[in-house]
Amino acid sequence: MIDIKQMTIHELRNLFNNEESEESEKLLMGLVKVAKKTNNKSAFFGLLMVLIGNQNPSRKFCEFGFIEGLTSSGVGSLKSNFTQNGNKLWNYKGEDGYYNILFGDIIIGAKDDRKMSSRMKAFIENGIPLDNTVEEVIRVLIEKIENSIHSTREERQSLIQKINTCYEELDLSSVSFEAEESGQSTVNKTNVLQVKLEKLINNGVQQIVLTGAPGTGKTYFAKKFAKNLPDVGEINGEKFAFVQFHSSYDYTDFVEGLRPVQIEDGQTQFVKLDGSFKDFCRAVVKENEPNKKYFFIIDEINRADLSRVFGELMYGLEEQYRETIFQTQYSNLPTYEMKNKRAVPMVSDVFENGFFIPKNVYIIATMNDIDRSVEAFDFALRRRFQWIEVKANDVMKDALEGMQQNNEIHQDINLHELIESVKALNSLISGEEGRKMGLTEAHHIGPAYLKSKASDIIDAKGEIWEYRIEPILKEYCRGYHNTQQFLAACESAFLGLSKDE
Repeated sequence: MIDIKQMTIHELRNLFNNEESEESEKLLMGLVKVAKKTNNKSAFFGLLMVLIGNQNPSRKFCEFGFIEGLTSSGVGSLKSNFTQNGNKLWNYKGEDGYYNILFGDIIIGAKDDRKMSSRMKAFIENGIPLDNTVEEVIRVLIEKIENSIHSTREERQSLIQKINTCYEELDLSSVSFEAEESGQSTVNKTNVLQVKLEKLINNGVQQIVLTGAPGTGKTYFAKKFAKNLPDVGEINGEKFAFVQFHSSYDYTDFVEGLRPVQIEDGQTQFVKLDGSFKDFCRAVVKENEPNKKYFFIIDEINRADLSRVFGELMYGLEEQYRETIFQTQYSNLPTYEMKNKRAVPMVSDVFENGFFIPKNVYIIATMNDIDRSVEAFDFALRRRFQWIEVKANDVMKDALEGMQQNNEIHQDINLHELIESVKALNSLISGEEGRKMGLTEAHHIGPAYLKSKASDIIDAKGEIWEYRIEPILKEYCRGYHNTQQFLAACESAFLGLSKDE
């Protein structure tokens, strides 16, 4: 029997990566069973870590209590109260009789609450990386689930969605410990996405993917974040470099390649030129500002063949290999640069002995969940990125207020009414009727669809529905039965019409 409580994160990763491990399969199947139970509201809300043991995996749970050591976890069972270090823990049963602990909740024993609170406060203040511990486990779990052949696609998607939903409730950077009689800690949240991204960057995460429904402002947010973050370096007067991937984008565009250019004597010749990312890294090295952060933003990252685009850069992206020299495909050829529309040999090549990615280069990429090309996202590359889901309803208010300030929405429009309308629509999209059409939260209508110059709310919503929302919903529902009936229900939900209207 393997006891996860006694395993380090690295040991846990090795266990999950061992495809032949019987324990690994037990863990995975247990997770799928928990997903089923949780969806039926017959198990804990949000407890998704399964303890491998002698009992049925779906009956024994491993919950992150963030106690001493951080590699062990509080253990709970459906049939018994939680205990940890000999203390009986808080009674988490809600009025409905179900346990309602959220994944990542900080658990404080009912006995010696003040002492336990003080100890945890000391752990956090001493820099124990709670975030990294949880994020590492989540990343390994999701990777393992995605590669599972022992569960259906619906089961895998349901479990991953539940894990992501639970993780969104966790914001350790804003946890303040107060030794109250109840033993509970207070959590304050402001601008969750901003806080989450800053927290990841400050904890050393260097590759991040913002994923979510179309029109949620992922690209806009990435640019704004890079501009406003402290200690950001500039290249050619810009605080970030930006590229958009597409189906024809390849290694030559991103890293390096041979291109036909005119050389000094006016003749056309194929020479090696930097791609966008290598050129950016070269500029960062020349700046010689190791304490500055430099951001490279990739829009629509999943639209390219990522194995062809990144090549051996997948090695260089690993945290432990940052600034480690490796050879690129054309490393045996001299590098040229463009001057006055002519290619000339590079005089001082910082990558002469091989390429490396500077430690202070950060990549923020964006992608839409519903794109079919998402399924082709390279799993080896996927592991090297931290994933953050951007939900339409979560960013709606801030985004629409910004759009109104930029005159993309008329000043006379009541934003509260518009927000309530689109939330009603999104609820229908991801509800029972929407699921019959193959729709999920990934198909929610984001704020970018709500631009309108109309000054009257009724006119604005009518225009938005006719020219922006209805066409995209028709595409989403193509091939399904009862599409017109569903679209009519969506129109009524958004416009606020009764069935008779």
